[in-house]
Formats: sequence, structure tokens, C-alpha cells
Amino acid sequence: MVFEQYKLLGIFLSSFLSYSIIPFPAEASVLLGLEFSGPLLVFFVVLFGSTLGSITTYLIGYGGVRRFVGTGKKRERWAEKIFDRYGPISLLTLAWLPIIGDPLILLAGTLELNFWKFLVYTTVGKIIYFVLIIWFGIVLF
Repeated sequence: MVFEQYKLLGIFLSSFLSYSIIPFPAEASVLLGLEFSGPLLVFFVVLFGSTLGSITTYLIGYGGVRRFVGTGKKRERWAEKIFDRYGPISLLTLAWLPIIGDPLILLAGTLELNFWKFLVYTTVGKIIYFVLIIWFGIVLF
């Protein structure tokens, strides 16, 4: 039982790191996790870790990226206009991508997207993504 918990901790940490500001592949740990745990348990562990990682990245953006990256008001308004139009749907469909997702989540925090909207869009997108990854893992392995 203790051995299994450490493996689940590894899945949690890899998914947390993958969805925080540090690029780290979580998919391999999800597939490996299916070898020793049920798909439902792996799903909830990876969903919890990735959601906490995304919240961390959002809060980094919300808490002060603008202090370190100077932007002009005109450029800032343009980014807000584009994000207001495409941000929620892009969080739903693209936030799980390794290279695009982290900056997108950081931008959501920087532009102060409503936290609950952010959480719903990113979590729904991750649920779909992880269900597909786990399903492929079960079918292929």
C-alpha cells in the first residue's frame, strides 16, 4: 500500500509540474500509473495535480507578471480585447498543450480573468484530455 502511494505521489507531482510554469511531461506518468492503479484513481490524481499546477500559474500571472514585464497601455488593451474574445474557448481547448498552455494560463492570470471562469474552462478541458489519454492507455496497453 505504501509503495502504491509513492507511485501516486509521482503522478501527482508530474502532473503538478507539467501544468505549473515548469514544462514537464505528465502523459508518460499517467500511462505508467495505469500499470499499478485503476484508471479512475489515476484520473483523479492527475486531475487534482494538474488543476493545482494551473492555479499556481494563474496566481503567478495574477500576482505580478505586469510588474516584471512592462507593457504599454495600448498593447495591454489589445491583449485584453483578444483574450476577452478568444480566451475562454482557448482555455477550454488549448490549456493542456505543453508549449501553448502555460503561457495561456499565465496570460489569464495577468489579464485577471475571473478565477472561477478560469477554473471551470481549464478543468473541463483537462477532464476531456485525461479521459482520452487514459482511454488510449487502456486500449493500447
